[in-house]
Amino acid sequence: YRVGAKAKYLGIVCKGGPGFMYLLTKTPVTSAKMKQNEEMIMFWKCIGVFMSKLVPRESVIHLMESNVTGNAQGEKLLLDMECLLFSSQVCVQAPLEMSLQGREMIELYF
Repeated sequence: YRVGAKAKYLGIVCKGGPGFMYLLTKTPVTSAKMKQNEEMIMFWKCIGVFMSKLVPRESVIHLMESNVTGNAQGEKLLLDMECLLFSSQVCVQAPLEMSLQGREMIELYF
């Protein structure tokens, strides 16, 4: 760790289902709430500040333990997150753990 260092990968473990996730107990994150809740907007913008932007689209935030991308609302939620996170430079992914991408994601962190 160095002062001023930026993260290339960030793993967030959270519960959820198709189209939503829980970062806090009893506070679901959906696409509609992402646009309305100022605290949620500031949270994702602050995370974007700490992500590396040296190589575009190489910095990734992985959402683990939630099937967020199970429907079209989940895909829209990930796109809304990317818009708040400097969408041209930070990517948000939520692969299923049993898929090939999910296994690679798990091996990256554990």
